Amino acid sequence: MDQKAHWNSVFEKDRSRFGDDPSGFCRFCCEIARMTGYSDLLELGAGQGRDSCFLSAGGLKVTAVDYSKVSCAQLKERFPDLTVLQRDIREGLGLPEDSFDLCYSHMLFTMDFREEELRKVTRELSQIVRGDGMIMFSVRTKYDKCYGLGENLHEDVWEYNGFAVRYFSEDTLNAITDGFEVLRVERFEEEGRDLFGVVLRVLPQDGKQRASHPGSLPDISLVPGPRG
Repeated sequence: MDQKAHWNSVFEKDRSRFGDDPSGFCRFCCEIARMTGYSDLLELGAGQGRDSCFLSAGGLKVTAVDYSKVSCAQLKERFPDLTVLQRDIREGLGLPEDSFDLCYSHMLFTMDFREEELRKVTRELSQIVRGDGMIMFSVRTKYDKCYGLGENLHEDVWEYNGFAVRYFSEDTLNAITDGFEVLRVERFEEEGRDLFGVVLRVLPQDGKQRASHPGSLPDISLVPGPRG
């Protein structure tokens, strides 16, 4: 099934598909962002904005990205002060280097992606996010009760009830986070899904001027893990 068309249809039929309250993973990441004092945040896979709204209310300057024309139109209508970009991350974000302190994504990478496509995305993010900035994302795990249901499209992507989902092992996480400092990996359950929550530090690149964080990063191990 064409996933973009499917999501457009889903969002057209239900303007609050996932509710209006923020995800537990968003609350966790918002607390980390508060500790760092960072302000510019790129959200990938914003959907209908339940997390975008919470992040923005927490004092962050949010740029929300989604590939659904329907959800982007809804975001602009509901949150007129939010910067909204319609992008398919497979095709590149087209954003300047060192544009953001943080990147946040809740369950976008767990959609219909090949491993090499995700490697390409994280390489691009290593340029867009400033040195010493953070990338925070969640994905469904191979321990999820739905893993293996439906049709296996490729790699560990399974289509079930019209939705294509990629499930992650620890090895797959290691493959797409190579080149970053892994600060936290949390396995947790949210809304019936078994998830990994990952926090990465973007390493400043040698021989290149980057707008790095002035001073040492806070100890984010003090932040309680995400809760569903």
